Amino acid sequence: MQAPVHKMKQEEALQDEKTDPKASIKHYEERIKKNELDTDAYHRLMILYRKEKEYKKETALIRKAIKAFELFYAKHQPSHSKKVAALSRAIAVSSGLIDKKGKAVYNPEPIAGWKKRLATAMKKLK
Repeated sequence: MQAPVHKMKQEEALQDEKTDPKASIKHYEERIKKNELDTDAYHRLMILYRKEKEYKKETALIRKAIKAFELFYAKHQPSHSKKVAALSRAIAVSSGLIDKKGKAVYNPEPIAGWKKRLATAMKKLK
């Protein structure tokens, strides 16, 4: 059985990371252009930027990834009646998932990990 074409490209990109990181960077950038929610492409590209000491590009990429996923999660919130929404909000506040202003305290993955990575990358810029 032959491997899917997408999988073969991923394997090639992983091999190129060692021998030709610039080609891998282009590959992952193209994947993100095609699918802005490709977590694997973001992850590998963040690693490559760090290895290449491209900290400005890494921080910009992390911010882009966080924004894309925050927009995705915001758009895909279930819609409820006002009563159900009020009860859900009360439960979320009492359980510590959101603050009293309605801001999320907890970030789902991959956002939580990327925010930690952003803090580390910002330190590298200094």
